[in-house]
Amino acid sequence: MSKLVFGTGGRFGRLSTRLAFNLVNYAIECGITRFDTGINYCRGRSQALLFDCINNHRDKNISISTKISPEDASLNYDEMLKKTRIPSGQSIDVLFLWGPSPNDLSSSQIIRNLGRIKKDGLVKKIGVNTHELSIMRGLFHTALISDLDSVMIDFNIIQQDRVTMINKFGYSGVDVWAGTSLCQGFLSYSLYQIALRTRSASYIGRAFLNNPTIELRKRAKPVREYLKNHYPDIYKKIPLSYVLSNTNVHYVPVGMLSISSIKSNIEISNNLIPSELLNKIAREISSLL
Repeated sequence: MSKLVFGTGGRFGRLSTRLAFNLVNYAIECGITRFDTGINYCRGRSQALLFDCINNHRDKNISISTKISPEDASLNYDEMLKKTRIPSGQSIDVLFLWGPSPNDLSSSQIIRNLGRIKKDGLVKKIGVNTHELSIMRGLFHTALISDLDSVMIDFNIIQQDRVTMINKFGYSGVDVWAGTSLCQGFLSYSLYQIALRTRSASYIGRAFLNNPTIELRKRAKPVREYLKNHYPDIYKKIPLSYVLSNTNVHYVPVGMLSISSIKSNIEISNNLIPSELLNKIAREISSLL
């Protein structure tokens, strides 16, 4: 369970304050103390709401990661600090550069700003968040790699081509954060079911407009049907269990927008499907793709 991260994306920012407080309090009571958000999620409300929710838990070892866009990270340093919206006295565990291009990873201004905000103690670690395998590979050939502490990537059982890079980062001492709600969701639910569950126009839009997500959605459909037909009792547990079982994956951020989803994620984390069976399923899926 130590790998589970409470993900507070755009949908979290649309929750009522009361519901958000209840969910965060319940998660902390259950032992989840790591939270992931983004500076611009829900126009900044997700991060601000999360900070409000954890104010009553400062006696606990709460860890927060957030994300900054390359555009904001390339501003002059003082302007960048304003964009982070980090409350006075609050420290961020990891600041991820969110969706960078190859040029962003070579930007001297971005690299200086990220290095300085870490040196000033406002963040403890610097990371990169990307959906692109090519960006992951390119990270090792940029100036940023020397200051890189963490990387956040999409990863699930149909993205086994990423295992080599995950292992490379892990062996290099870089913390790997893996998995997104949509990537996991497509393996358990159809797009129609996801639309009913999330009621999120942005998530559904991403499924139709974001090229990596479109590819995942198409590849996930036959795999989802295969898992449902061959492993009907556990097929909804397989995607998360597979990611959590990778020894070079350090943290797994997942959406937890209900008490039932928190309970479900914890139950899966505490009772992982045996590695032998997961490896067998992974081989079977490889033959389908």
